[in-house]
Amino acid sequence: MGTANRLPGLMSVLERHSRRYSRQLAALRRGELEERAVHDFRVAARRLITLLSGLHRCVPGSAAKVMRRSVRRRFKAVALLRDVQVERLLVGELTPDRAAGTAF
Repeated sequence: MGTANRLPGLMSVLERHSRRYSRQLAALRRGELEERAVHDFRVAARRLITLLSGLHRCVPGSAAKVMRRSVRRRFKAVALLRDVQVERLLVGELTPDRAAGTAF
């Protein structure tokens, strides 16, 4: 199966993941910065980056490289926030449960 035969399927998948990424990005821009929203954005971005890499390999000279770079920049911009969120969760697991009266 040649590249031309696979391209419509790849474009359909790319379109679906682009919409998901756009929805997640819009949520962050609206100020929805809770853990789930940040995590979902990063998952959507990671998947889109992977698809854009594949598209760039199939169709050299396409806009996929520029789009991939843009998505990666946003992905990295949210990385520190997500790291802090994960650290807070881990610290929370280490904090003694005062309600249950357990000792450290």
